[in-house]
Amino acid sequence: MTSERIAFALYLNLIMAASVLGLAVCATVVARIAFQRTEKGAARTLSLMIQRAGLLQLLTVQVVVMSVLTLRIVDALGADATVSVISGIAGYVLGNLARKGEVAEDKND
Repeated sequence: MTSERIAFALYLNLIMAASVLGLAVCATVVARIAFQRTEKGAARTLSLMIQRAGLLQLLTVQVVVMSVLTLRIVDALGADATVSVISGIAGYVLGNLARKGEVAEDKND
């Protein structure tokens, strides 16, 4: 494990943290504007939009993937384990997309 790898891993984590912070600021601004310009029920509508978009799941997936990649860069995790975790996450995400599509089709019938 070299200092260059550790510096690279820290740089990647800094980029991830900055992007998450940027998204959080943007989401806060949008939520504030939405609440100011609407009447009752705005909080419920916004929370339903967040749930349907799966923002918490996507944020969790981003953090797990970046953590696994960081561990791989600093050789704390093997290649097989890295592939297994990323494959499992891909299956989880794609499985949820398929399930959401089926639920939407059932509501239309």
